Order: sequence, then C-alpha cells, then structure tokens
Amino acid sequence: MKEFKFKLESVLRYRKYRERNAQLELVKAKNAVIEKRQLIEKLKRNRLQAIFELKEKETKGIGVGRHRFYTNYILGTDQALEEEQKKLLELEKIFRHHQELVRKEQIKRKTLEKIEDIKKKEYVSEYIKFEQKTMDEMVAIRQKPAKEAA
Repeated sequence: MKEFKFKLESVLRYRKYRERNAQLELVKAKNAVIEKRQLIEKLKRNRLQAIFELKEKETKGIGVGRHRFYTNYILGTDQALEEEQKKLLELEKIFRHHQELVRKEQIKRKTLEKIEDIKKKEYVSEYIKFEQKTMDEMVAIRQKPAKEAA
C-alpha cells in the first residue's frame, strides 16, 4: 500500500505562509501602537514639566517673552497630543484589522489541518484493514497445505 500523501498539502503550506505573513503584519501594527503610546506619554510628561516650570517661574517672577514661550510650548504640545491621539486611534484600528486577518487565516489553516487529520485517520484505518487482510490470506495459504496433507 502506498505511503500517505495529503492531496491538499500545497494548499496547507500556502495557508501557513499566509498566516505567518498576517502575524508579521500584526506584530508591525502592534509595535506602531506601542511606539505611538510611548510618544504620547513623552509629550504628556514634557507638557507637565513645562507647566510646573512655568508655575515655578511665575512665583519667582518671569518676563513676558519667557511666559509667552512657555504658554506657546504648552499649547503646541496640546495640539501635538491631539494629533497623536488621532493617529493612535487609527493605528489601533489597523491593529484590530490585522488581528482579525490573523484569526481568519488561522481558521483557514486549522480547517485544512483537520481535513488532513481526517484523511490520515482514514488512510491508517484502510492500511490496518489491508494489513489484516494480507495476514489473513497468509494464514489461509499456510493452512491449506496442512489440510491437504491430512
């Protein structure tokens, strides 16, 4: 009896390839989200630091130009934070999309793997039947000459 060969093996390899690519894209999207969150946190820290410095300098006395510099910086940071938050929402949307793609690719791969398992079990069952039939025939052939001699 021939060795087991899954007829959809090339399709299964292709599904695994697609799943790996989807996972790589998911990792890239996750890293982009993490980097954007870190940038937002850095902007928030810089903004708070500028506010504290402004308050401290206001108590000691600060020139109008320097005060304007701090307020412009804080306002600019606020605008940058708002923009980065929008970008973060977009990156999170892309991340969720890639998660869904990975999930779909996994389902496709697992479906083919289940089909392969079913086909392999059928093959093993057929192989066992074939072997049993062969053994039965061998026993029958050995018993015939013994019966004929008696």
